[in-house]
Amino acid sequence: MKYFSLNTVKDAYLSNSETTTNKFWGLISILSAVNTTVVPTVSYNFESNQVSNILNSLFILKEEKPVATKEQSRSIMLSRKWTTYVSDILTTKTPNIFSVLVWYFRHTPLDDHFSYKELYDKFLECSHISSEDAKRIFSFEKIKIEFSETKYSESSLKTALGKQNENITAENSAVVAEPGDFTRGPFLQPLYASQDIMKCLILSTFNLNEYYLDDTTQVTSKKISECIYGPIECGTGKPGMPTFLEGVILSTKNYEKNLDSLNRFFKATANKLYVNKCAIGTEEHYAKQLVIKPNREKDVNFDISWQYNGRTYCVNRELNMQGFNSFIQEYNRAYAGIFEIAIETSEKGTPIYKLYRLINHKGETFQKIYYGSPGTGKSFKVEHDVLPKDSEEFIFRTTFHPDSDYASFVGSYKPLKEGDSITYDFEPQAFTKAYVKAWQNPEDQVYLVIEEINRGNCAQIFGDIFQLLDRKNGVSEYPVNADAALAKYLNETLEGKAAEGIANGKLKIPANLNIIATMNTSDQSLFPMDSAFKRRWDWVYIPTTPPAGKEKCMTLHIGENNKDFDGKTIAVGDYEYKWTEFLKAVNMRISAVTHSDDKQLGFWFVKTPEGQDEISVSTFVSKVIFYLWNDVFKDVGPKSDNPFTISVDDKSKVMTFNSFYEVNSKGKIVENLGVLHTFMRNLGLGPKLNKEIESAQQEADLQDESVQQ
Repeated sequence: MKYFSLNTVKDAYLSNSETTTNKFWGLISILSAVNTTVVPTVSYNFESNQVSNILNSLFILKEEKPVATKEQSRSIMLSRKWTTYVSDILTTKTPNIFSVLVWYFRHTPLDDHFSYKELYDKFLECSHISSEDAKRIFSFEKIKIEFSETKYSESSLKTALGKQNENITAENSAVVAEPGDFTRGPFLQPLYASQDIMKCLILSTFNLNEYYLDDTTQVTSKKISECIYGPIECGTGKPGMPTFLEGVILSTKNYEKNLDSLNRFFKATANKLYVNKCAIGTEEHYAKQLVIKPNREKDVNFDISWQYNGRTYCVNRELNMQGFNSFIQEYNRAYAGIFEIAIETSEKGTPIYKLYRLINHKGETFQKIYYGSPGTGKSFKVEHDVLPKDSEEFIFRTTFHPDSDYASFVGSYKPLKEGDSITYDFEPQAFTKAYVKAWQNPEDQVYLVIEEINRGNCAQIFGDIFQLLDRKNGVSEYPVNADAALAKYLNETLEGKAAEGIANGKLKIPANLNIIATMNTSDQSLFPMDSAFKRRWDWVYIPTTPPAGKEKCMTLHIGENNKDFDGKTIAVGDYEYKWTEFLKAVNMRISAVTHSDDKQLGFWFVKTPEGQDEISVSTFVSKVIFYLWNDVFKDVGPKSDNPFTISVDDKSKVMTFNSFYEVNSKGKIVENLGVLHTFMRNLGLGPKLNKEIESAQQEADLQDESVQQ
């Protein structure tokens, strides 16, 4: 091991004093105390004592440094132009990165062999600055660096610099206050005091997320976007980085087969494909040789691959945080206006990553139907991943049903009694309200949400509006004439530029009006959609896959829990089944008998009370069993794939729904648990002892053992 020599450290200090300010080193110390590579407009938490100790270590010239132990959480957020204002406000000339890192690492023992690149990579990793941002802040001209086998003393450095005081500044002056003092020190206090500093950064003693950041501030166009992957927690040491990269690549490939927009950012070596020093791809042939080595089997994901320059690459799972964030910067440049990776911050200060698909006025507009089996969370997806938060005034909702018609969707004249007379006024409905709002607010995105779109007669409901769904650059390509009532209402309502929405008596949907619909594939629609209507929509399938980390169980009480003995109720036994295991088993049977996914069950088919994950037997039988019996298996017959099949007198027959109920000893109709267990066994599921009962039994067994001993 070796250290920077005394002369090298002295020269670095003198060089830095001509290019950097105290505020610059205050910022470097703060960035060193956060837990990840920083990006603009994201709030990061740090502990004040860590920053104080870094500054005291660098700018107090005595062997025994004061140690700050009092922790106070603070937050920093960098502006979108922070690197520009570092140059304008925090430095006097462009600082040399090697002079800066020599002073930064002046106490640090170094390996005997290294390169200049390895030195500045280590500095960027410790200071949490991305390589792209570093290029905007520093010069990379190499300087002469000498080393020593032993570390110089602080008193010798004090003498070499010609200092009288032990406390020094970065600007070659002395200071009375401790460098790490937040209230009086010259490194940190100016970062709070100057208005100009706010062009570069904001510092606070509270978590900025709670007051300034919400889900609409992290991505430039989030108000007009949908989250298509995430959130994934990707802090240092977290496994989320490779998982998120896989989701980004897969989602992007769905839009652009071979990641063409990233081509100009790719840099290929013999075995890896890089984006801004982040290896996102491993060449397939090399990867097959790599994963057979010890502890390398998870370094590559072969399931996600793409072509570049005639070679196949698979997702590389070996990532570091600095490279990962540098990839994100280039990805956002490559897909500007199409996709955007946004970084948010958890309450713990850990970065959370999301991938958004963007929609703009001149480009794509939402006109989507989210479809899937019952209970898959279609409405939840729309509510939480598509619709903007805190924008309820721009969201209009309606639900289609067999009695829905043009008047209930667009509007019609309705009688209004005024005194003894009756007048007729046009009463707008969901479509017209959204249409007016969009034309009156062209800079805002407006959403018309149609639940259960396939339960209504779409041809009858949409009428001529059907033609407006053909859009070019988001605007209706073929305007249609408004009927007299609607035209009169719009002429009276739309003024100024908004009057374009009824120009020449014609309707055309503007680019900022998004139409979102949900569709339950299991519904036996009375009015099937025709192909011409379907092709005017984008379709998004919501699978039956349970959400990660979610679980529910169904508890069954075996036997009658109302047998009286000495005036007490005795529970004969408690068992439970896992909801996700049930879904997997029953959906396989549904697929086998229907040859379709339409009638499969989603995780949210049964909702449990807030804060509970237990499904009651009565809910399970009345909702789940009835749906399966009535809508799926009733007419299948006694086949092996039908879980309602039982054997009676050596003959197969199908259970009736009535058989799931019985009359107990008190004359009350209750669920027949024996039949329910038979149904579960037919699915290949066995009950597990309820955890509370199991725990009680184990405790009793332990007590018995202690007595016997």
